[in-house]
Amino acid sequence: MQGVPAHAGIDPEKGVNAIEELAAQVLAIKLLEDGAAGTTVHAGLIGGGVAKNVIAPLARAEFDVRVPSPAEWRRVETAVLTLRPRNPKARLHVEAALTHPPMVRTAAIASLYEKARQVARQIGFDLREGFTGGGSDGSYCAALGVPVLDGLGVEGEGAHAETERVRTDRIAWRAAFLGSLLEQVEGA
Repeated sequence: MQGVPAHAGIDPEKGVNAIEELAAQVLAIKLLEDGAAGTTVHAGLIGGGVAKNVIAPLARAEFDVRVPSPAEWRRVETAVLTLRPRNPKARLHVEAALTHPPMVRTAAIASLYEKARQVARQIGFDLREGFTGGGSDGSYCAALGVPVLDGLGVEGEGAHAETERVRTDRIAWRAAFLGSLLEQVEGA
């Protein structure tokens, strides 16, 4: 977002505050979230301004957008690319890039998951299915039609939080599960 710098005390009316303009855009983008569809939108990085007594000439934001399908990405992308600043003196520059395609649950992925679930049951665990809207390198393979299971590494809790930790009590079962799963899939 590009605004117009001015002295905040002497002539604020000559300026256009890029931070304030960006704040409106952040809220507009957040409205694109659709929890029922599985689409999440989070402002992850925001910055701007040059000094507290200067009407902010620049501001920027980066978002994490997770979508369940290519069609949902097109909806979000179209909406973001058509955003306009509230103040006609402000300039809005938008880039929309899908860095990881959504991992769409296909019949082949569902079949592979069922095999994994059976293997987990054989060693006494219930393997639950989840969805995070992309972000995995496995998304690239899935987009090419390759069946992918993701999240099979060491179990943990509190991802990206200050309380993030590995569940050491689950390492042995996870290793046994992965070994058995590889045997089942390799033999198929």
